Amino acid sequence: MNVDLKNRIWGVDVSFWQDYADTEKKPDLKLLKDSGCRFVIARSLDGSVVNGKPRIDRLFWYFMEETHKAGMLFGQYAYMNYLSHGYLKLTSSQWGIVQGNAVAEIVKAHPMPVFLDAETAPGCAKIESVWPTAMTIADNMLKVIDDASGRATGEYWPTGWLERPGQYRRWRPLWAANYNPVSEDYVRSVVLKAGWNDLVMIQVNSIGDINGDQVPDGRVMGFEEPKVDINVWCKTEAELLEFFGEKAPAPIEETPVVIVNPDDFHDDEVHEKENMVRVEKKTVKVEGLRVRLSKGAPSLIGGVLSGIVYNEKLSKGEVVHVLQRVVSGRYTWVQIGWRQWCCEKEVVNGNEVMYLD
Repeated sequence: MNVDLKNRIWGVDVSFWQDYADTEKKPDLKLLKDSGCRFVIARSLDGSVVNGKPRIDRLFWYFMEETHKAGMLFGQYAYMNYLSHGYLKLTSSQWGIVQGNAVAEIVKAHPMPVFLDAETAPGCAKIESVWPTAMTIADNMLKVIDDASGRATGEYWPTGWLERPGQYRRWRPLWAANYNPVSEDYVRSVVLKAGWNDLVMIQVNSIGDINGDQVPDGRVMGFEEPKVDINVWCKTEAELLEFFGEKAPAPIEETPVVIVNPDDFHDDEVHEKENMVRVEKKTVKVEGLRVRLSKGAPSLIGGVLSGIVYNEKLSKGEVVHVLQRVVSGRYTWVQIGWRQWCCEKEVVNGNEVMYLD
């Protein structure tokens, strides 16, 4: 895809393929972090079966530990096995539950986002040839993982396959893949046309190219294998942290520097302060105007309308200093103190009723 990673939130998805098994060396995720990577999606189930149970990728636990040490966000993708239930003497539903339980054990101990990867396994019958069976397995896996994690399990699909899963699945978080020389807007349009409404990230290339020169950068990122999948996050920073279960740092609240008449001040230091506020003088017009306390931006309107009303009232003729105003429907709210708000005016039957002169 034609995506410039500069100033973008991006990450990688990895498995044991990024490590050469015949060496003692392991991926250096500090180098990965230093290259600009923000999140790692590691393979948990690798599609194989050992002693009747789904096998965990041999580097999954290593990736999880080292990702956290490096200060990046971590999630997993589970590679679905759609063929082994026959020789295990299980129904497709039972096999989906068994695989789902293997993932559930992980997320119960280590909460993290999960994506289901349902695709044709190398050297095996194409998944299309057993599609109804495969989707029964997938449905049961998703249900078990949803219940264990308490959230919607995501799905990984190439854009050419987006219309294959039933409509009932298309509300889930989507991780879409497209390696063709197309734009991100094109991918978004394909996703919407197919009926998916929660695109969280796009797999943009599989060679590990992070600078656009079409040369794999896997070794620069600390892997032994030069090729690695690159993914761009499609939402905001806040949504990224929420998705991966992290809390955004609380904003530091500063008392505003109140300048009644800025023209009277010529101190460069004062004028450079970001929290300087120009005020307006207003006189209270109506007796008994209540003051409300807001939780502050960006939840200002929600706080004002939530009914948090203090008993203190403004008296008629009292002078207040307006720091800022917000219009919400028929009401105009003004900030008259650091966290104090009152109604300046409202529209009643098409007429404005003023509470402050």
